[in-house]
Amino acid sequence: MKTNIPRLLAPLLLLAAACDDAGDYAYRAPKDNIYFNFADTAASRVTYSFAYPPEVDAYTVNLPVIISGQRVRRDRTFHLEIIPSLTTAAPTTHHAPLAAAYTIPADSGTFNLPVTLYRDDPMLLDSTFVIALRLVESPDFATNLPLTTAIISFSNRLEKPWWWDRWAGDMGAYSRNKHFLFLCSSGTVDLNDPSTDGEKTIQSLNYIKNFKAFLFDPVAWVAKHPDYAFVETVPATMFEFYDKTKPDKRVTAVLVNMGPSGNRYIFFDDDNAATIIYM
Repeated sequence: MKTNIPRLLAPLLLLAAACDDAGDYAYRAPKDNIYFNFADTAASRVTYSFAYPPEVDAYTVNLPVIISGQRVRRDRTFHLEIIPSLTTAAPTTHHAPLAAAYTIPADSGTFNLPVTLYRDDPMLLDSTFVIALRLVESPDFATNLPLTTAIISFSNRLEKPWWWDRWAGDMGAYSRNKHFLFLCSSGTVDLNDPSTDGEKTIQSLNYIKNFKAFLFDPVAWVAKHPDYAFVETVPATMFEFYDKTKPDKRVTAVLVNMGPSGNRYIFFDDDNAATIIYM
């Protein structure tokens, strides 16, 4: 039997058009989702300190945003909101105001979301401020996937970096004095995440090795790094280490007889009394 295919399709096309006009029955493809492109929730808690060199009055943190879905040949926008219950930073005082919407260009699936932080408030020397952000649904994107929030903590003092706990077996408990000594002696400000970035693990171990070599013999280390000083404050007993360009920040060390192991320099931790830095 001869079948007229176009004649059979015509009623279906009319039905589809009618449903589309009605709006209630027309098929709608689900929206693409948008989320922060971090490895996990811990990595989405970003920390920045204005205490890091070089000294700047403003710093822009770029939060990686990615879509789950197809790239399209048109610009698309997404929206963002501050989470008041988790935020202590104030717009214009601590960070630049956020935009009403952000645009992902056509044929792109990623975006670096800029959040500019300000150093002006003197309270940053003693306090840590937080800005908590959440992606919210827009006409172009849904937010049904995990990692739709990001938290930025910042101050003008050293803060525990995200990678520290990844290396707790080598670095031990965090303290600002230990962090300061690490920054001075290791040759880096960051370590990798060994669980996701194994290629850089050997390099990170070398940075930790540099740090431990400094702690073991700061006199020999300073002899090779003339920008730093390790001066005697109590003859043959107590010493101070500092960066000559910033002499106000000093860490105290004592020379201790370790018995068969000989003498060893021990650095005081943040409270300058009860705990020590010893690795």
